[in-house]
Amino acid sequence: MAYRLIVFAAVVLIVLLQIGLWSGKDGLAEHNQLKKKVAALEQQVAQQKQINQALERKILALRRDPRALEALARKELGMLKPDERFIRLIVLPAQAPSSQPPASSGQPLPASKK
Repeated sequence: MAYRLIVFAAVVLIVLLQIGLWSGKDGLAEHNQLKKKVAALEQQVAQQKQINQALERKILALRRDPRALEALARKELGMLKPDERFIRLIVLPAQAPSSQPPASSGQPLPASKK
């Protein structure tokens, strides 16, 4: 009889531990969710490392190459050399031909018929 009571208590204890393991606060479900979050964060870190490397290359180019610095100043700040002039060409959209002559053509408008 005592043996059966010990076995029953052990089974109840194992069941309670399993319930805690699978569904508790620090259970396997939360562990799996945290694994997924860690994987996503590691991917973001890898992307940020690539962005940082590109920015470091750009910084080094700006420090070492005067042409790169000049190109950036021209592009971002619109800077010109002292002997240069800025000319902007504005291209107007093509207008469709209209059936009526323009009002400022100097010709009288036709009289309306009643």
